[in-house]
Amino acid sequence: MAPTRNMVTTPAVTATGTLKRTVSDRIRRLNYVAAPFLALVKTAEEDDMGDLSYGSGLLSKEATDTMKFEWFTLTPIDLYATSTAFSGTTVDMADTSAFRTRDIITNLSTLEVAIVITITSATQLTVTPVTSTWGTGAVAGNIIAMSGRTMEEGTSDITSLTKEPDNNYNYVYPTRFVYSIADTAAKSPHYGGDILKRYLADTLQHCMSSTENSFWLGQRAASGDTTTVVIGGTTYYMFTTRGILNYASDPFLAGGSMTWDKWNTDFHESIPRTINPNGILKLYCGTRIWGRIQGWAAAKLMQMESGKLNEFGVTAQYFRCGVFKVEPIIHNLFNQGDLASQAVLIDPDDFKYRFKTGMDFKTVDNLQLPATWGTTRGIQGVVGLQCWSGGTNVKLITGWNN
Repeated sequence: MAPTRNMVTTPAVTATGTLKRTVSDRIRRLNYVAAPFLALVKTAEEDDMGDLSYGSGLLSKEATDTMKFEWFTLTPIDLYATSTAFSGTTVDMADTSAFRTRDIITNLSTLEVAIVITITSATQLTVTPVTSTWGTGAVAGNIIAMSGRTMEEGTSDITSLTKEPDNNYNYVYPTRFVYSIADTAAKSPHYGGDILKRYLADTLQHCMSSTENSFWLGQRAASGDTTTVVIGGTTYYMFTTRGILNYASDPFLAGGSMTWDKWNTDFHESIPRTINPNGILKLYCGTRIWGRIQGWAAAKLMQMESGKLNEFGVTAQYFRCGVFKVEPIIHNLFNQGDLASQAVLIDPDDFKYRFKTGMDFKTVDNLQLPATWGTTRGIQGVVGLQCWSGGTNVKLITGWNN
């Protein structure tokens, strides 16, 4: 049956009409079960007839008093820098702002040690060697390590070095999902009992799954606080929220396939070192990638029993990826198009479901104009997504085709 955007009225009494009754007055909902469509906003369990019951989503909730909410992340001062060039008693790098005069530095390739005497520019240091030479055998790409500052006796040096946290922000956005029916049609017998309850159930599922997609795929306005759209000659200023995949940076290219060895070597090395390995990371993927991962467990299984088996095969709930414990989870979003060859690794504690104070999703009545003879209800809220790490701890895998 096709959806409609109009208020439901009493149609002809036909197989598609709301008045027809049969002895099996039930509706079998064809919801996704093997590939769930909810995880972040809510979780859903289905009974034998396809009716859903909802549980708490993966993300904890917290209110925000403003539409634009902010938070801060602090990245420590880096002790290591990649050199871009050497020349005599100088060393070039992308950024010298973390260095001060009297800093001791070491070329980790040659183990030559020097003392910084001048911050020549924003990209160059001048040094005095401590070892007999500086720059012998050094090439661009060598890693320069910062050590403690060396001070003369009775020093009067008070050169300071401080670092401020980075500002992050996102938005909550108003959203509404409406259903309506003429009072004349609402009072008639219908498939599946109370038609308003059915419309509420259907609209609630659509509300949650659409919001879930926003939390995965959303992007905030490219500039400014809102995106301006013109609808029917009227200009509207629409808030949007930034989603998990938009936060993802530095994706890992699987290169066609991901093997167990590549998972534990190349991919493990690419996982941000700022992720705490004591928790359980979630890998969201589609059915195909989930099957490939489970294939690793089956390939490593040695069948030691003899005779007939009632069951053959194995699935694993968790997979070790070096120091990390990973739970692969099927999500129906990742069964769609190019996302079928992608997966995203997240730490659930890195995210929070935000809602405007007092305006999390709830059902409201009587949304119609006074002249409308019917019942119009809606599910509405002002919601958004927060990522504590600003995306640093989100790891996207692309090109997982086999």
